[in-house]
Amino acid sequence: MQPAIREVNLEECELLSTWANYLQGARYWGNNADSILHELCATELRLCAYVDGDAEPVAYASITPRCPKEYPRQDGALWLDHLFVAPRARGKNLMLPLYQRQLFHVRHHPERRIFRLPVSDRVVQFSLKRGWRYHDDVPDMPFGIYELPRECLA
Repeated sequence: MQPAIREVNLEECELLSTWANYLQGARYWGNNADSILHELCATELRLCAYVDGDAEPVAYASITPRCPKEYPRQDGALWLDHLFVAPRARGKNLMLPLYQRQLFHVRHHPERRIFRLPVSDRVVQFSLKRGWRYHDDVPDMPFGIYELPRECLA
């Protein structure tokens, strides 16, 4: 079954708070849900996914115009960010439909570079299979920044 994916509006405070709380519990995101919520509100695209008629979303992803880890370069680019799949929904192939929806947004901004900072080996492998290339290190992080060349969008 295909997940239902929709945009999350800034007015959906409870949903955004739930998303921030999920990220707070994940490795590398820090422990300040208010800070994460502020990040989510500053994104230009917020997505959530539902499966099997669930009333609550089980996966989330965003696009933000600045690097999520205070990386000083490439502000204004399109950063694929805030990916989270709830443990009960892992293995249901939610990453690809969320990613495809992010790419739909990216295609409307051909003048901007595309980056991501994957914080798991699974997302790194997912990205490399789709043409992402290693771009740079991030201090004090075990994962680097990856860039998607525009020719991979064709």
